[in-house]
Amino acid sequence: MEGCSPLPAFSIYGKDVQDQDDTTIPDDVEQKLLQFAKAGLAVATMKGKSYLSIGGVSMGIAGSQVIPGFFQDYLGMRNEYVDMTEIIRRIEEEIYDKEEYERALRWVKENCPEGEDRNRKELRHSRQQKDAE
Repeated sequence: MEGCSPLPAFSIYGKDVQDQDDTTIPDDVEQKLLQFAKAGLAVATMKGKSYLSIGGVSMGIAGSQVIPGFFQDYLGMRNEYVDMTEIIRRIEEEIYDKEEYERALRWVKENCPEGEDRNRKELRHSRQQKDAE
């Protein structure tokens, strides 16, 4: 058949061969089925939504460029692009949900430890300046 892949469609086969009358689901197959179901739910959740790319266009970082065809054709999502200056404008003009911001900031402080500041001492920002930034 033209265009068909020789590989199994979902590759859910287990690493061990089972007897024909064995109806148990091996652990490795269970994990593959759960992973496939989670991926399907993720795609279904994203379908019809927008993916917002912030800053990638103006920064020109090739690795951060969004591939619109993947998002639109494969995930069913729209692509939108915003420059970082729009984020700054919204912060300066306080155009955001204050409760959501506080919740996000708490999450970042709990889950994203700040790395070592490797700048020379005279170039390092103060704790107050870093918090403001």
